[in-house]
Amino acid sequence: MKKILAIALTTLMLTGIVGCTQNTDSPETNISQENTDPAKETEDPQDPETDPVTDPNTPVTNDNNTSGDNTAPQESKPSTNTPPPKNTAPSKPQETVTPPKTPPAPTSPPESSKPSEGNTAATLEDKMTKLLTGVKIDVLTGDTEVTADRFAWYFGIDPIEGAEGLASEAMISSVAHSIALLQLPEGVDPAKTAAAIEQKIDPRKWICVQAEKTVVKHKGNLILVIMSHKDIADAVAANFDAL
Repeated sequence: MKKILAIALTTLMLTGIVGCTQNTDSPETNISQENTDPAKETEDPQDPETDPVTDPNTPVTNDNNTSGDNTAPQESKPSTNTPPPKNTAPSKPQETVTPPKTPPAPTSPPESSKPSEGNTAATLEDKMTKLLTGVKIDVLTGDTEVTADRFAWYFGIDPIEGAEGLASEAMISSVAHSIALLQLPEGVDPAKTAAAIEQKIDPRKWICVQAEKTVVKHKGNLILVIMSHKDIADAVAANFDAL
């Protein structure tokens, strides 16, 4: 029995020793394996021959992006540099030749509208000035253009179309003094007109007074009518004949 127990104890001791040796050896091998395995893991991604295992849940990245950043690619802006304009010679404007303007030919007024001798107010004024030159008139007078509404007052007849008249009359209505010139248009008989005036004029047209002498004369188309004192009428009539 003692031998069996000794053998058993010896066996247990050997078994324990062997177990201890195995426990001491296995950590070294585990450590070496742990040290070598990561190296293999680091070397595997660098091996171009091995295909990387991709997770279907991970997004696919562009292999052309060498920067390694997960940033979106920048949009390329269009170039703002416009090509310089071509040097084109300016086109010459076409010269338009306009013919010289010819002035319109002067047109003569119609025969019926041609003024007769002295057929302007200025001419009648000039003639009135000549008639009164050297004539002594003691009353204040004024020149008046004879209009249609005053035609009968100076000449005693209805207005004549186209005729012009000018009168020099006393400014005081109680003095009988009136010298009038009538320029007739073409086509009117001056002799008949003068005779009609001589029959129609009224030397008593003023208030309470009457002209001392009345004279009606014509020369060409010009008619003179005088109603005044005798010496004034004679002097003016003489100047009219001298025109």
